[in-house]
Amino acid sequence: MPLKFKFENEGKTNDENEKPESLFEKYETASTARSLCILDTKGVYKIFFYNELSYIELDPKKDILELTFHSQKVILKGKNLKNILNELQEQKLMKIVCVQERYATIKKPEDVFITEISIK
Repeated sequence: MPLKFKFENEGKTNDENEKPESLFEKYETASTARSLCILDTKGVYKIFFYNELSYIELDPKKDILELTFHSQKVILKGKNLKNILNELQEQKLMKIVCVQERYATIKKPEDVFITEISIK
């Protein structure tokens, strides 16, 4: 094995070596048979099916987005949540990742940022 491959990443931090996970993944087109994956700060994945989504409510002043499914209500808190409303309506969002509040300072002011997810 050539040495350049073995020591290629030497001196770089893990942040430089790893590609950051995208906070949102989107479907390319609208559809009626899709699911929404929500990843919380503990690393737990929750899958909800769009065909069970019956109601969406956004409070832009408080930046709270409520998604009501047949058996559960998902409450998202964060910043600029109105920017994902159309994609939810068109069933284009595939994945939402919740991140800790302390990382809000490294985001652009207009970016969507989910800091808390609760399921009732």
